[in-house]
Formats: sequence, structure tokens, C-alpha cells
Amino acid sequence: MSLSIVGKAFEDCNEWTKAQDLIFIKESTRKLTWIPPPMNEIKCNIGVAWWKKHQIAGTSWVVRDSMGKVLMHSRCSYTQVHSHFDAKIKSWEYGSTQVR
Repeated sequence: MSLSIVGKAFEDCNEWTKAQDLIFIKESTRKLTWIPPPMNEIKCNIGVAWWKKHQIAGTSWVVRDSMGKVLMHSRCSYTQVHSHFDAKIKSWEYGSTQVR
């Protein structure tokens, strides 16, 4: 089960990253909503932010059931992160070590 959760987390993170391009372009006109997983399943969403000027990143994740109830969540910050890609990798690593 934990491998399927991590796999789903990677999938959601990739979808989230792709969606960010659209959000920045259409942020003022588009309202995003959380899409629940199928009944009796859980969903893990991972977020990442990176500040180039200060070389810092923040990551977070949340696991919810099909009713939207938060089951687990956490966040972490990092220093000396040299690219947005590195920040994404840290978010995936962090999420995969926490959700077990």
C-alpha cells in the first residue's frame, strides 16, 4: 500500500507542477478546487515553493480521504536549494519518507 501511495504522490506532484504554469497565467480568472479521490481511497497532494534570491524552499504534503478529511499532513523548509527542480526533488523525497 505504501508504494501505491508514493506512486500516487509522484503523479499528483507532476500534475500539480504542470498546473502551476496555467495558474500563473490565469490566476485572476481561474478558481482551482480540490478533486477528491474515488470512494474508499486516499489522495496525497504535495506542494513546493522556491525562492531563487534566498536559495530556500518550502515543501508540504497532505493526505485526505474521499470526503476531504485530512488524515496526515506535514511541511518542511530547506536552505541552499539552487534550483526549482532541486526544490521539487526535495519535496518528493520528503513526502515519500513521511507517508508510510
